[in-house]
Amino acid sequence: MKDELTPREHEAARIAAAGHSNREVAAEMGVKESTVKQYLNRVYDKIGVLDRGQLIYVLKEPRQ
Repeated sequence: MKDELTPREHEAARIAAAGHSNREVAAEMGVKESTVKQYLNRVYDKIGVLDRGQLIYVLKEPRQ
């Protein structure tokens, strides 16, 4: 599931799941906040979650 993400999408998801805001994710990645929103929307679509809460849960699940 997470293998479908690009490296940048995975980075944005990892930082966001650690509790950082889109603004903080953008600053850490060196991109605009709108870019982070695009990354996270693609992440949500690719892994089938609706929000950050679900994202955190999915990223912390052990791989099978």
